[in-house]
Amino acid sequence: MNKLKLIAWFFIALVFFNSCTYYRLRQGSPKEYYVDLKESAMRPTRVFVHVGDAYFELRNWKKTEERITGTLSPVQTETDFYYLMGLSKKNFRASKNERYLINQMHLFLPDISVENKEITFSVNQIEKVQLLDMNLGLTTLSWTVTGAVTVTGSMFIFLLIACSCPHVYLNDGQNWFFSNSMFTGAMNPTLERFDYKKLYDFNRDSENFELEIRNEEKEIQFTNLLKLIAIYHEEGEEIISTSKGEFVRVTNKLQPLQLSSDFRSLEYNFFQNNENTFGFDEQNESGFSNLHAVFNVETLQNPHLILSLKNQNWGGYVYHDFTQLFGKRFKSWVNSNSKKSYKKLENNMDKAGILLQIEVFEKGRWKTIEKLNLVGEAKFERIAIQIPEQYLKSKELKVRLRSGFKFWEINDFEVASVNSEGIMVDEFDAQIINSALEFKSKHLKLDDSHYLVHNEGEAPIAIKFEGINTNTHRTLFLKSKGYYKSIQNFEGKPNWGKLIAINKKGGLSRYSKEKYDDWSQLMNTLTEFGIAERINIK
Repeated sequence: MNKLKLIAWFFIALVFFNSCTYYRLRQGSPKEYYVDLKESAMRPTRVFVHVGDAYFELRNWKKTEERITGTLSPVQTETDFYYLMGLSKKNFRASKNERYLINQMHLFLPDISVENKEITFSVNQIEKVQLLDMNLGLTTLSWTVTGAVTVTGSMFIFLLIACSCPHVYLNDGQNWFFSNSMFTGAMNPTLERFDYKKLYDFNRDSENFELEIRNEEKEIQFTNLLKLIAIYHEEGEEIISTSKGEFVRVTNKLQPLQLSSDFRSLEYNFFQNNENTFGFDEQNESGFSNLHAVFNVETLQNPHLILSLKNQNWGGYVYHDFTQLFGKRFKSWVNSNSKKSYKKLENNMDKAGILLQIEVFEKGRWKTIEKLNLVGEAKFERIAIQIPEQYLKSKELKVRLRSGFKFWEINDFEVASVNSEGIMVDEFDAQIINSALEFKSKHLKLDDSHYLVHNEGEAPIAIKFEGINTNTHRTLFLKSKGYYKSIQNFEGKPNWGKLIAINKKGGLSRYSKEKYDDWSQLMNTLTEFGIAERINIK
């Protein structure tokens, strides 16, 4: 590939493929940060107050002259995680999708009185301020590069690579953000399926929960069912969904005894470092990428594999590039897929490496126990996978995860005991808030032939759930069922040569590797021209 073309391609793609940002925790007096704590400067962050030895999130806060008032709310596990990261590390990396959790301002107060969770204090009472935010000096993405991307006029190609499927947006009290996707990969009626995604519970004191569903892709979305699932449980317990849509308590988690990829050994506690992820970025002779683990399951009750997974942006780009190979025959290909059986479509996705294969080793062979459908790229989703009893006769369990090249990413891989004793499950119907669509709420209540149809470019669908219990600890999940249809249009003749090669087992994975090799060549060219050093690319 021509070197100048490589550089041009880089400027288009960098903003989409470089998703990590560096963060750090700074500390000082109120006057050192945000110019005497002006309200306009505080708004972009989430505010926390430390009173004595405890700390809380400050919600519905207001600042009038020199006084701040607000409601104290328990700190969520997710936000506390990043605060602890800031305390323990000088700098740490995180996805830009997590910014709504990471941008934090911590105000330290003396041990003042609090009445009914309401607090009022003077700015002069603040003893110190901690600010968790982006480290601009270390962040790999350059706004100069972003400007160059816009100038090229070719960005529209890459705007199409985001996860196709309905996007779920939540409001953290300040801003709306992309939280989850629904039934990712269900690209026609045959692939319609149930989906379960954990939701951030920003206001645990509220009986109501609101979200928006947005169609941000060139597709028509058909939602069959939408429910909010509230799991009531004891404080400190981790509740996650199984791949079958059951909800379980996770206990006695164990790291692998051994962990390795196809070509290298990893530290057994590799995933205990919160910054470590495995991106299935190696490829063996089969065309796929594998992660191997050995676990001791002897002491566990009802052992399940615990995986924390998401799909990579790179996979979205590769799939979009693949569909362009059909040219003007793309619509015919989509219609043809709609007529195929679920088994045939599953085999095709399996052959491509789109599904994550979960396998165990028994009697000299790898045997599949689960094929995970796409979970989306918004954030890591924790999933429990049941291990069939026939594979638990030995105290050691050998497990292999298989993916196409850079289609999946994992940041936790454990085995644990699970149970559902003592947890209560409550289900809530969706109410559409949009006045023009309110009457269609009934379409979301049952798994039937009635669908809520959402076309490209239509306004977000505002959803509300009411009556959630606030008197106990809870974990919230969104249960959905549906599918979507692409309305993309491409021109030109199909590239039958490449399509035939991709149609072989592991073909799409090999195609992904070829594309990534082009990216690697690009990086070498950038280094040669001295561009990589100037914009701090790693």
